[in-house]
Amino acid sequence: MSSMLPLVIGPEERAALKQIAAAAAADPVPLEVVQGLTTGELMPEAVNQGKKLTIPMGFVVVLTHEHQVGGVLRHLSVSIDLPGRVPHPEAVRMIMEEIGFVLPLEKCFWWEEACGPGRVAINVVEPVDGDWSPHRTKVSA
Repeated sequence: MSSMLPLVIGPEERAALKQIAAAAAADPVPLEVVQGLTTGELMPEAVNQGKKLTIPMGFVVVLTHEHQVGGVLRHLSVSIDLPGRVPHPEAVRMIMEEIGFVLPLEKCFWWEEACGPGRVAINVVEPVDGDWSPHRTKVSA
């Protein structure tokens, strides 16, 4: 039995991804809340309302826009709702493309244990304008 699950993005999934992208852009997470998440004072569910989607075959997608010290970043998390399963990088790339990410996955991701033992998420972060250049002077919201 293969450990890979197929990702199919049809019209319904495409529309749902556009909807969570719009919800994330309309409601960026304030810096104080982001800091509360990193210190454990807040749980991610506090900011994920309306920005979480389960795509058939078990792909869980969460997207937020977050105020950080350097500007506003979009943060995508993709996991599989079955222990021991990890999303294939190509599936994450497909989701990134639908949401409008600019940078390649290899430049802006990390893995983390998510939602309990055996559950791994691929996280992707980029500035909302897609610019990681070290001399940037403006971050658009």
